[in-house]
Formats: sequence, C-alpha cells, structure tokens
Amino acid sequence: KEAIHNYSQGSYNLNNHNILSFKHENIINTLPIKSLFPSYINTNFRQGNFGADSLNYLSNKSYTFNFQHGNFTDILFVNSFFNYSYYNTFLSDEILQSQNSLFSKKIFANDKSAYTFYFSIDRFFKSLHSNINFNFINYTTYSTNNINNQVLKNFKIESNRYIVKVRSVFKGIFNYSISTNFDFIKSNTLQSHNSNLNNQSNIDLNLNFNNQNLQINLEKYYINIYSKHNQQFSFVDLRYDYLIKNTKYKFSLFLNNVLNTSHYFTNVPTQTGFVMSDYKLRGRNFLISVQMRL
Repeated sequence: KEAIHNYSQGSYNLNNHNILSFKHENIINTLPIKSLFPSYINTNFRQGNFGADSLNYLSNKSYTFNFQHGNFTDILFVNSFFNYSYYNTFLSDEILQSQNSLFSKKIFANDKSAYTFYFSIDRFFKSLHSNINFNFINYTTYSTNNINNQVLKNFKIESNRYIVKVRSVFKGIFNYSISTNFDFIKSNTLQSHNSNLNNQSNIDLNLNFNNQNLQINLEKYYINIYSKHNQQFSFVDLRYDYLIKNTKYKFSLFLNNVLNTSHYFTNVPTQTGFVMSDYKLRGRNFLISVQMRL
C-alpha cells in the first residue's frame, strides 16, 4: 500500500481566464511484489533479473505547479505544468553485461531526481473549421546505476517530445485529422553519450454519406533520423461501412496493411548503447463483417 504524508494543495484564480495551482506530496511506497524474489529468473533470451532480497521502503517528495488559461471548450486553451520529484531511496540496477548475455540485480540507491515539463496549446480557427494543437513534453531524470562493477553516478536520461495535431470539424461529408510527433531521447554518462530522433506522422480521412462511411488511415515512421541507417515504414488501413436503409443490417469491409509492410522496429538509447525491438507484422489482409441491431 502507499502512504502519503504532509499532503497539501491549493489553487488561485488570477482572473476569470487564468488559474494557478500547486501540489506537494511526501510519499512512502512499499516494494512491488514483482521485485521481491531472492534469485535470478529468466526474463528473455540470455537475460535474467535478480530481485531485491530484503524488504525496504521507498520514499520521495514531489512538487507540482500548474497553470491553465481558459477552458477546453474555449477558442484558446493553454495548459502547462512542472513537476519535480526527489527520491531519498529508490530501486536501481546492478547490471552485468557481456556480448552474449545481460543480467541485472535490483539494489537500493539514494538521491535520484526527476522533473517533467508539459505545455499544451489549443487554438480553434473558425474560418478553417479546424482546431490546431501543439504539445511539448520534457522528462529528465538523474540517477545512479552500476554496470559491470562500475558505478555510474548522475546517469542522465532526457526525453523531449513535440506533437502537432490539426483536426477539422466540417459539417459536410468530409473531415480530416493530421498529426506528427518527434521523439528525441538522450542518454548521457561520463563514459558514453547516446541519442536518437524518431518521427511518426498520421493522416486520417473520413467520408460520411447518408448510409455509407469510408475511413482511410495513413501512417509514416522515420526511425533514427540522425543515423546513416535511417529507416522508413509506411502503413495504410481502410474501412468501409454500409448501412442498408430501412433495415437493421450493416456491412463492413476492413482492408489492413494495404502496403503489405512486413515489419518495423523501435530503437531506444540506454546507458550502454541501444535497445532495438523488432516487430513482425501480419501481411495484407481483409475482413468482412455483418452487424444486426436488435
């Protein structure tokens, strides 16, 4: 169970459109059950984890400040917050890594800090019948790890995400949604500096007639933009719905992975290099469904 001490919060209405709020927490956590095992367990191919072999408490302090301008239904809405957390005691990893294996053991460490900054702005443009949204999210943490019996102090991970979305609200038969986001992740120690930049873009098109609807989804991924081995993956999905007039029946056709993309991967920097996850995908396929309302 989790216990919270010295909990306090408050908010101030600066005026009719601006609200400033804060929250402070002192938190004591028990260890999660999955971390309490006194021996190695196999977690993946040539990988194993050793749990914490003693019961201890994890404590941290958290400070959050939030600023809000307007409401979500207004033409202009701004929301932002800043959070700072300090961990007196936390679970870290003692890692033994070789060319063919990776084993980690949970250990107790002290003095970890992390902060998060979030900023979002929504603006509705009546002349375009569209809403434009911009988000920025930053997460940074400083902690301590032990790799191959070498202590890494002030090990830093920083993640920055930029997101832009445009969504239409036309009253006619056509609407669209376009979004793109950039993820920039950095991992820094005294011995290594690893980083990567990924991008994902989406286009959703919707055609809605009296008894028919067509949805088209397009996705594009760019992995490791800074790298010479920049990879691109594209996906297209279609859905068509047809409702028979004056009946309870609706027919749907799903056409997935139109471009027949066979796989894609993700790549995340760590204190020792990169972790790549490769996903095999089902090939081009379709499905026909019939629905009946009771």
